[in-house]
Amino acid sequence: MRWAVLPEVAAILLALAVSACDQGLPHAWSIERTRVLGAKVEVIGDEARAWPLPGETARVTWLVVDPAEPAPLGWAFIVCVPSLAGCEGAPVSIAMGASRPPSLDVLVPAGPSEPSVLRVLGAICARGTPRLDAETQSVECDGDGAERTLATMSIPIARPGDPTNASPSLSDDEITLDAMPWPEAIAIDTGCSPDSPRIAAGSGKHTLVVRFVGDRERYVETTSGAEQWETLQMSHYATAGSLDRQYTVIEPDNPDEAPEGTVEWEAPAAPPGADMAVRFHLVLRDLRGGTDWATREVCVPSG
Repeated sequence: MRWAVLPEVAAILLALAVSACDQGLPHAWSIERTRVLGAKVEVIGDEARAWPLPGETARVTWLVVDPAEPAPLGWAFIVCVPSLAGCEGAPVSIAMGASRPPSLDVLVPAGPSEPSVLRVLGAICARGTPRLDAETQSVECDGDGAERTLATMSIPIARPGDPTNASPSLSDDEITLDAMPWPEAIAIDTGCSPDSPRIAAGSGKHTLVVRFVGDRERYVETTSGAEQWETLQMSHYATAGSLDRQYTVIEPDNPDEAPEGTVEWEAPAAPPGADMAVRFHLVLRDLRGGTDWATREVCVPSG
């Protein structure tokens, strides 16, 4: 059983954080099997906003990645008002599907008992079919070789007239590899994209830099009452080679208007046979509920 858990980390602001507890991985940044790396909330009609209002519809999209060819997926989720035991009362909605990426639309309740947060809980099944029990709030995965990742997250609900929260946007940021612009490659399931930089096998360390342009918002921290910048946390993952760490953090006291995050990647040995596409997944969070992600690729020629 594997978990990809997204708990709220600020009781009043009801922000989101994403963490994953994966057993048996040599490194947390290594993509050696199908993994769930995060979830993104977008308000339908105003997709930059991460906190929906009562009566609005929020779209929750999950980032599921694979070491090579994408695995077939099935998934099932319950949306509810959270309680200490899991859910309070009947589910707000139930969603099941086999789309990739997993995505569900949630109509936020409006009325006298409007919740301040909603919880999404369920599972994503790689090479399996989900079987959901709404009464016990559990999902099993049926099928030979099925892999289940239990996943949960919270959706903070804003109030009319209150400050809101926009998600960071990696598409607006400057991403480079060895000081050269590194655009997103053409997406193909296997093999190298013709747009990907070619990196020689065993060529040592290479430098990945993200310059965060306009990702941070200022907000009033509820405990101290002080206005401050958001914290940015970027998680980086790779399907081959070696990263020197999993996280880059930009603290609120960083004064730069466009701070930079740098991580080193060491190229792998030459693959046998065909050239190898190495994919990098970057997941950026503002730790208040805003999330975005981007994928990059390099091609390592075969020996």
